[in-house]
Formats: sequence, structure tokens, C-alpha cells
Amino acid sequence: MKKRLIALAAVFLMLTCLCGTALAATIKASADPAALSAEGVATISVNVSNDGDAPMENITISNPYQLIFDTAGAIINPGESKTFSVSATIPDALLNQPLSFDLSWTENGEVKTGTASVTILRGSTSAVTLTRTASSTSASPGETVTISYTVVNSGTVALKKVSLADSELAGKTPIFKDITLAPGEFYKFDYLFEMDYETVTSAPVVTYTPEGQSTPQTFSTIASLQIGMVNTKLSVEVEQGQSSAEGVTFTILLTNTGNQKLRRISVKDELGNSVNDETFSLAVGEGKKLTYKVQTEEERYVSFSVSAATDSGQTYEDTTKSYVVRKYIDPSLLGVNFKAEVLETLNAAGSIRVKFTFTNTGELEMKDLVLSEQTAGELYRLEAFPKGEQFTEQTIYVGEPRDLVFTLSLTDPAGNPYTYTANIAATYLGSGFLTTGATPEAVQEEVPETLGESVGNSVRTALRTALIVLGVLTFVSGIALIVLSVLEKKERERIARAKRRREKLLREQQASAGFGVGTPDLSQTQVNKRPPTDPNLR
Repeated sequence: MKKRLIALAAVFLMLTCLCGTALAATIKASADPAALSAEGVATISVNVSNDGDAPMENITISNPYQLIFDTAGAIINPGESKTFSVSATIPDALLNQPLSFDLSWTENGEVKTGTASVTILRGSTSAVTLTRTASSTSASPGETVTISYTVVNSGTVALKKVSLADSELAGKTPIFKDITLAPGEFYKFDYLFEMDYETVTSAPVVTYTPEGQSTPQTFSTIASLQIGMVNTKLSVEVEQGQSSAEGVTFTILLTNTGNQKLRRISVKDELGNSVNDETFSLAVGEGKKLTYKVQTEEERYVSFSVSAATDSGQTYEDTTKSYVVRKYIDPSLLGVNFKAEVLETLNAAGSIRVKFTFTNTGELEMKDLVLSEQTAGELYRLEAFPKGEQFTEQTIYVGEPRDLVFTLSLTDPAGNPYTYTANIAATYLGSGFLTTGATPEAVQEEVPETLGESVGNSVRTALRTALIVLGVLTFVSGIALIVLSVLEKKERERIARAKRRREKLLREQQASAGFGVGTPDLSQTQVNKRPPTDPNLR
């Protein structure tokens, strides 16, 4: 009740006015804002209404505060009113003190005066008080943090259109708005913030409009609050070693890549067996290497689970992918030779016929033999591959000359995979073959083929060289055949010419000897049998 009475008194003081020697005018003074918490800028307005029958002229407004009102040339006719305003800095000493303004004017040449006053109230040290709390100052991505805001009207006038924004938490949208608070009243709001993948800073701003004013004011005098992102992250790298009679050794590298220290770190395999004897801690950026050996008689898919905890009590869990481990097979018991040989070179239809020979030189039966070509796909399959030799002939469509890469994949009795390769060149001339028979080491994943590729490249290069030489020889042979044909033709023509010359010479000899046609004679027979003496007749 007391506060309301003070507010009413302030209104009456603002509207207080004193008329001059005659009740011919109404004078009122007002201030915007009506209250200031300390020295500040306010707009003082003096409103004059002419209640008389004559115009008000030569109007002046005087005051001891050096405030100059522009009244030059102003005339207020009967029944009219005018407002004269000026903005100025109001010192703190003048707050809660009546500010008086003396008004003078003339009516029909007669000087008249009047007085008006206004009091600008001193508000509290702050019209708004804001407090904020958070359920946690650190959170993991996806975790919810409750932010509690409390806004208190600590002034002496009502506050309208109260809103609060916290940009890094809620963006441009106000967390709450359009709240009205009477003097001494408060408003509390709980905002649920879901943590993202970065640290955020709470810096709220309250906007409000005091009653009796039209200009919004802001309040942001509150310490910022940082909500840190808890990044609990443990990098786990697993390296699987080669199989041996003692088993398969796994190397596990753990690195703390988050921003929280991790304690009580434990690693177990998929069967629940502990990899580390005792739990340990890792500071941010610190790492630790563990080794673990696995032996098995049956195929097994090994994975590792990791658990840890932070200083704040948060837990961390992760599981690696699976790694296949099979029974160890002694490489000395295994041996495979693989050969690819061209039976028919590339024909006009774009096909080539190849013979493949597989020889199991080891002591154990192999399984799941698959022959394939990188473009043509699977060519042949054999479920069981006992000791000894197997072969198959395949017609393969290749379209045009190119290098063919054949892959032979198979497994040992434990399921460990092996691969072999053979390369040939599909051409229109010649043939090629490649034999690979070295026994590889057992592998747990894909087997590198650098040796087969090296041998294949060497053989392929040799085959290409041989084909080029063969092509050159074929070309030279063709030229030689053409030359021989020309020479043979010329020789036949020479023999024919020689025969015609001999016959002509015989006819001439017979004519000179006087023999008649059809009359046989011994001397003619002797001439015919005598070898010609003319060398051109030979």
C-alpha cells in the first residue's frame, strides 16, 4: 500500500501546475522517464492550454537549470494548447527534487505569468535484477542441462514486455517474452538445454519497458556462465599378428583423445576374459599399449570391449570390431602349384581357350577352391582339393587383346585363406603360360600377391617380346616367299624362251640340209640327239 501511495504522489507531483494572476491558462510539466536510478537523460515537457478569450503571445519559459525551450513566435489562440520540450542530463542531485518552470506571456498587451513543476523520482540501483543457475557446468553431447533464470523488478514502477534472450543457448528466439512485473515482483523460468558438440557461454539479456515510457531498456549486467562440453573419447587401435603354433598376438593401443581424464580403464575380450590385469588411468592425450594372445581349436571371432569412468562419475564404454582367429596349420604341410596355359589363341569371335592345372603338393586336403578372372568373374569351383593334380579347360570371352589375371583362392582344413595368381596375354598370335607353386604363409585376412604379380609381370614381358619377334619373323618370311615366287616365275619364262630358240634352230638346220617334211633320215635323228652347242639354248 505504501509503495502505491508513493507512486500516486509521484504522478500528482508530475502533474502539479500553478496558474498566473488570472485563470486564463492551464500549465502542466512532465518528464520522460519519470524516474532515473542515477544521473541520466530525461525529456522535460511543458504543456500550455489557452483557457481565455484572447491569444497568448510573447511566450517565454525560464528556469534555473539552463534549460532552453524554443518558444520563439509561438501564439496560442483561445481553446488551443501547445507543448514545449527539451532533453537534458539531469544531475543526481536534482532527482526527487521539484523542478520549477516560470511561464510568461501577453494577452491584449497585458503581461501574465504562471508556474509549473515536475519531480523526477530516484529509482532503485537497478530497475531489474537477474539471477541464473545451471544444473551442471559440463555435459556430454546429447545430455540435458537445466538453466534457471529469475528476473526481479527491483524498481518503483511496473515493467512491461519483459523478455529474456540467451543467444548461444537458444539462438535469436527469446527464452521467454511479454511478461509484466509489478514493483518487487519476480518471474522464474527453467530452460532445458541439450548439449551439442561444443562448449557454449550463457550471457542473457533482459529487455523491458517501464510503465509510462515507450522506449525499451535492456539489462545484461550479469557474469557469463560457460557450459563445457564433456568429450569422453578413447581411441582404440587393434593390430592382429600372424598365426603361429603359440597362437595369435593382438596389440591394442589405447589413447585418451577426449578432454576428460579417464580412470578405471578395463579391456576384456568377447568371452569376458580380462586383457589387463589391473585397471589404469589415462590423462588427456596419454596412451597405453596392451598385448593379448589368443589360441583356439575352432574358428573364433575375437572382439574387445573397453570401459572407463571420468572424475565426475560418467561412464564410458566401447567395443571394437571382430577379428577372425582359426586353428594354426603348419605351413610345411601345405603346398599348391597353379599353372595357366593357352591352348587356343584369341580368335575372331574374341574368345581364348586356356588350360588350368592345380597341383596339391602338400599333405593336407584343401577346400573351397575357386578360380576366377578379374573381368570374367568366377570360372571354376571345387569343394574338395585332395593331394594330387586337377585341371580344367575353359573358353573365356575377352573381346579384344588384353592381359588376363587369374586368381586361385582356397582354404586349408582350418579355414585359413590362401590365394595364387597367374597372368597370360590374350593375343591373336602365340601362347603364354605361367606356373606359380610356392607355398605361401597362412593369412588371417587378404593375402598380398606381390610375388605372383612380379613373376606374372616378368613372364608377360617375355611373352610380349617373343610375340614381337615372332611377328617380325613372320613378316620377313612373307617377303621371302614373295621374292621366291617372282624368281620362280622369271626362271620359268627363261626356260620357255630357251625351248623356243632350240626348236627354231632345229628347223633352220633341217631346211639347210634339204630334208623334206615327213621324210625320216638317220642324220636328223643324230642332230636331235646331239647336245646343242649354243649356250643360249641351255
